[in-house]
Amino acid sequence: MNQVQSANLTGLIEQTQNRLERAKTRVDTNKRRLENMKNQGATITMHGGWEKGYWESKVFVLEDILDDLTRLKMLGEPQRIECEG
Repeated sequence: MNQVQSANLTGLIEQTQNRLERAKTRVDTNKRRLENMKNQGATITMHGGWEKGYWESKVFVLEDILDDLTRLKMLGEPQRIECEG
């Protein structure tokens, strides 16, 4: 892997990490909002549950993508093999 490809892959990893953090924030926000509504006796609609499920699914997908990108980067880096001798 050349330097340009490595830099592009690093950029993708950073971008995916940022997207993952935003998605985790949305999950936490939705959980708190739904919990507050439930505590106040409000009826929770399917839409509220769907929104929370959407963001939770997005977190799982982004985690998988991040793992794949990290593995690709490790495969492209030269491996050092130390010999005893």
